[in-house]
Amino acid sequence: MSAGEAGNVKVLYLCDPEEDYLEALTEYLRRREEIPWTIKSFVSTEDLMDSEAELEDGYLLMEEGAFRELETRPVCARIALLSDRSVPAAEPAQIDKYRSAEDVVRDLLEVFDQGPVLVSSGPFLKTRKRVRIIGIYSPVHRCLKTTFALTMGQILAERARTLYLNFESYVGIQELVVGIHDKDLADMLYFLTADAAYFRARFGAMVRRIGALEYIPPMRASQNLLQISREEWLEFLGKLSELEMYDYILLDLSESMQGLFDILRRCSRVYTLFREDRISKAKLLQYEQLLELYAYADVLGKTEKLKTPVISKLSLEAEQYTRGEFAGFVRRQVQDLEKEEEQE
Repeated sequence: MSAGEAGNVKVLYLCDPEEDYLEALTEYLRRREEIPWTIKSFVSTEDLMDSEAELEDGYLLMEEGAFRELETRPVCARIALLSDRSVPAAEPAQIDKYRSAEDVVRDLLEVFDQGPVLVSSGPFLKTRKRVRIIGIYSPVHRCLKTTFALTMGQILAERARTLYLNFESYVGIQELVVGIHDKDLADMLYFLTADAAYFRARFGAMVRRIGALEYIPPMRASQNLLQISREEWLEFLGKLSELEMYDYILLDLSESMQGLFDILRRCSRVYTLFREDRISKAKLLQYEQLLELYAYADVLGKTEKLKTPVISKLSLEAEQYTRGEFAGFVRRQVQDLEKEEEQE
């Protein structure tokens, strides 16, 4: 059956003589929900070329050596080569096959990012239970809000697929996680008007991980954050929910974004950390009064106020946040959340 006969479902053909590698990559791609293609794999170039009638409208990811040895080059919509090096400017594009599977997927989505991919069905469209959006916000600064959010996100990710998003002006997360982020949340918002399949593919290319916790790198420029409208933020959250990829989406919120109260209303649970000094209590009271004044009292009804505990030592690395006394404090909140879910 050709790609066209499959109801416009695009086919990604894999070809690599290294059988164990091919099998592992094929299985990994089929498990990734954001992959917008049906996967077919071939160990030998002969078998691949025998299926040439199906290649014309499909995508091909092929081991570089095998591709160079072909007497007749396959005709495909797009071609990329698996190589022992990465040469983005090469034609066809090359993907370093010995990077992590996650990096290979990200590079693959980037290379084949030339327009919408029409999808009618596929394993990645399976329905999950309703996503729970959790907001973490406090008018009190320096209360370990982001530490709380990253810790909760990683704890939730131990048992359920979880996404973390940070909306602060100055995040500093680059100092907490390994890797360089060349794209951030501002780039993701550029694709808000794209069709669902293309948005999914772009999202998959941009997502990063801290352990099992997934996240989109936060905006580097606070000016970008301020320019996003309330309607755009709500549309973005709607698109994320429609992906049906996550059990939890954690929003690390700040007053630097438009529509904060509406976003808090969109959450199923809100956590507000505070300190017990006089100024902190006054800020918290003013925040609660504003919610009442502007008819957002329902936000207070789903808010859990948490006094920031006194912690003697915090880890310097985000991946270590799930250990130690502060992690114990957060785990108790997660246990309470789980009990609520069981009662629903």
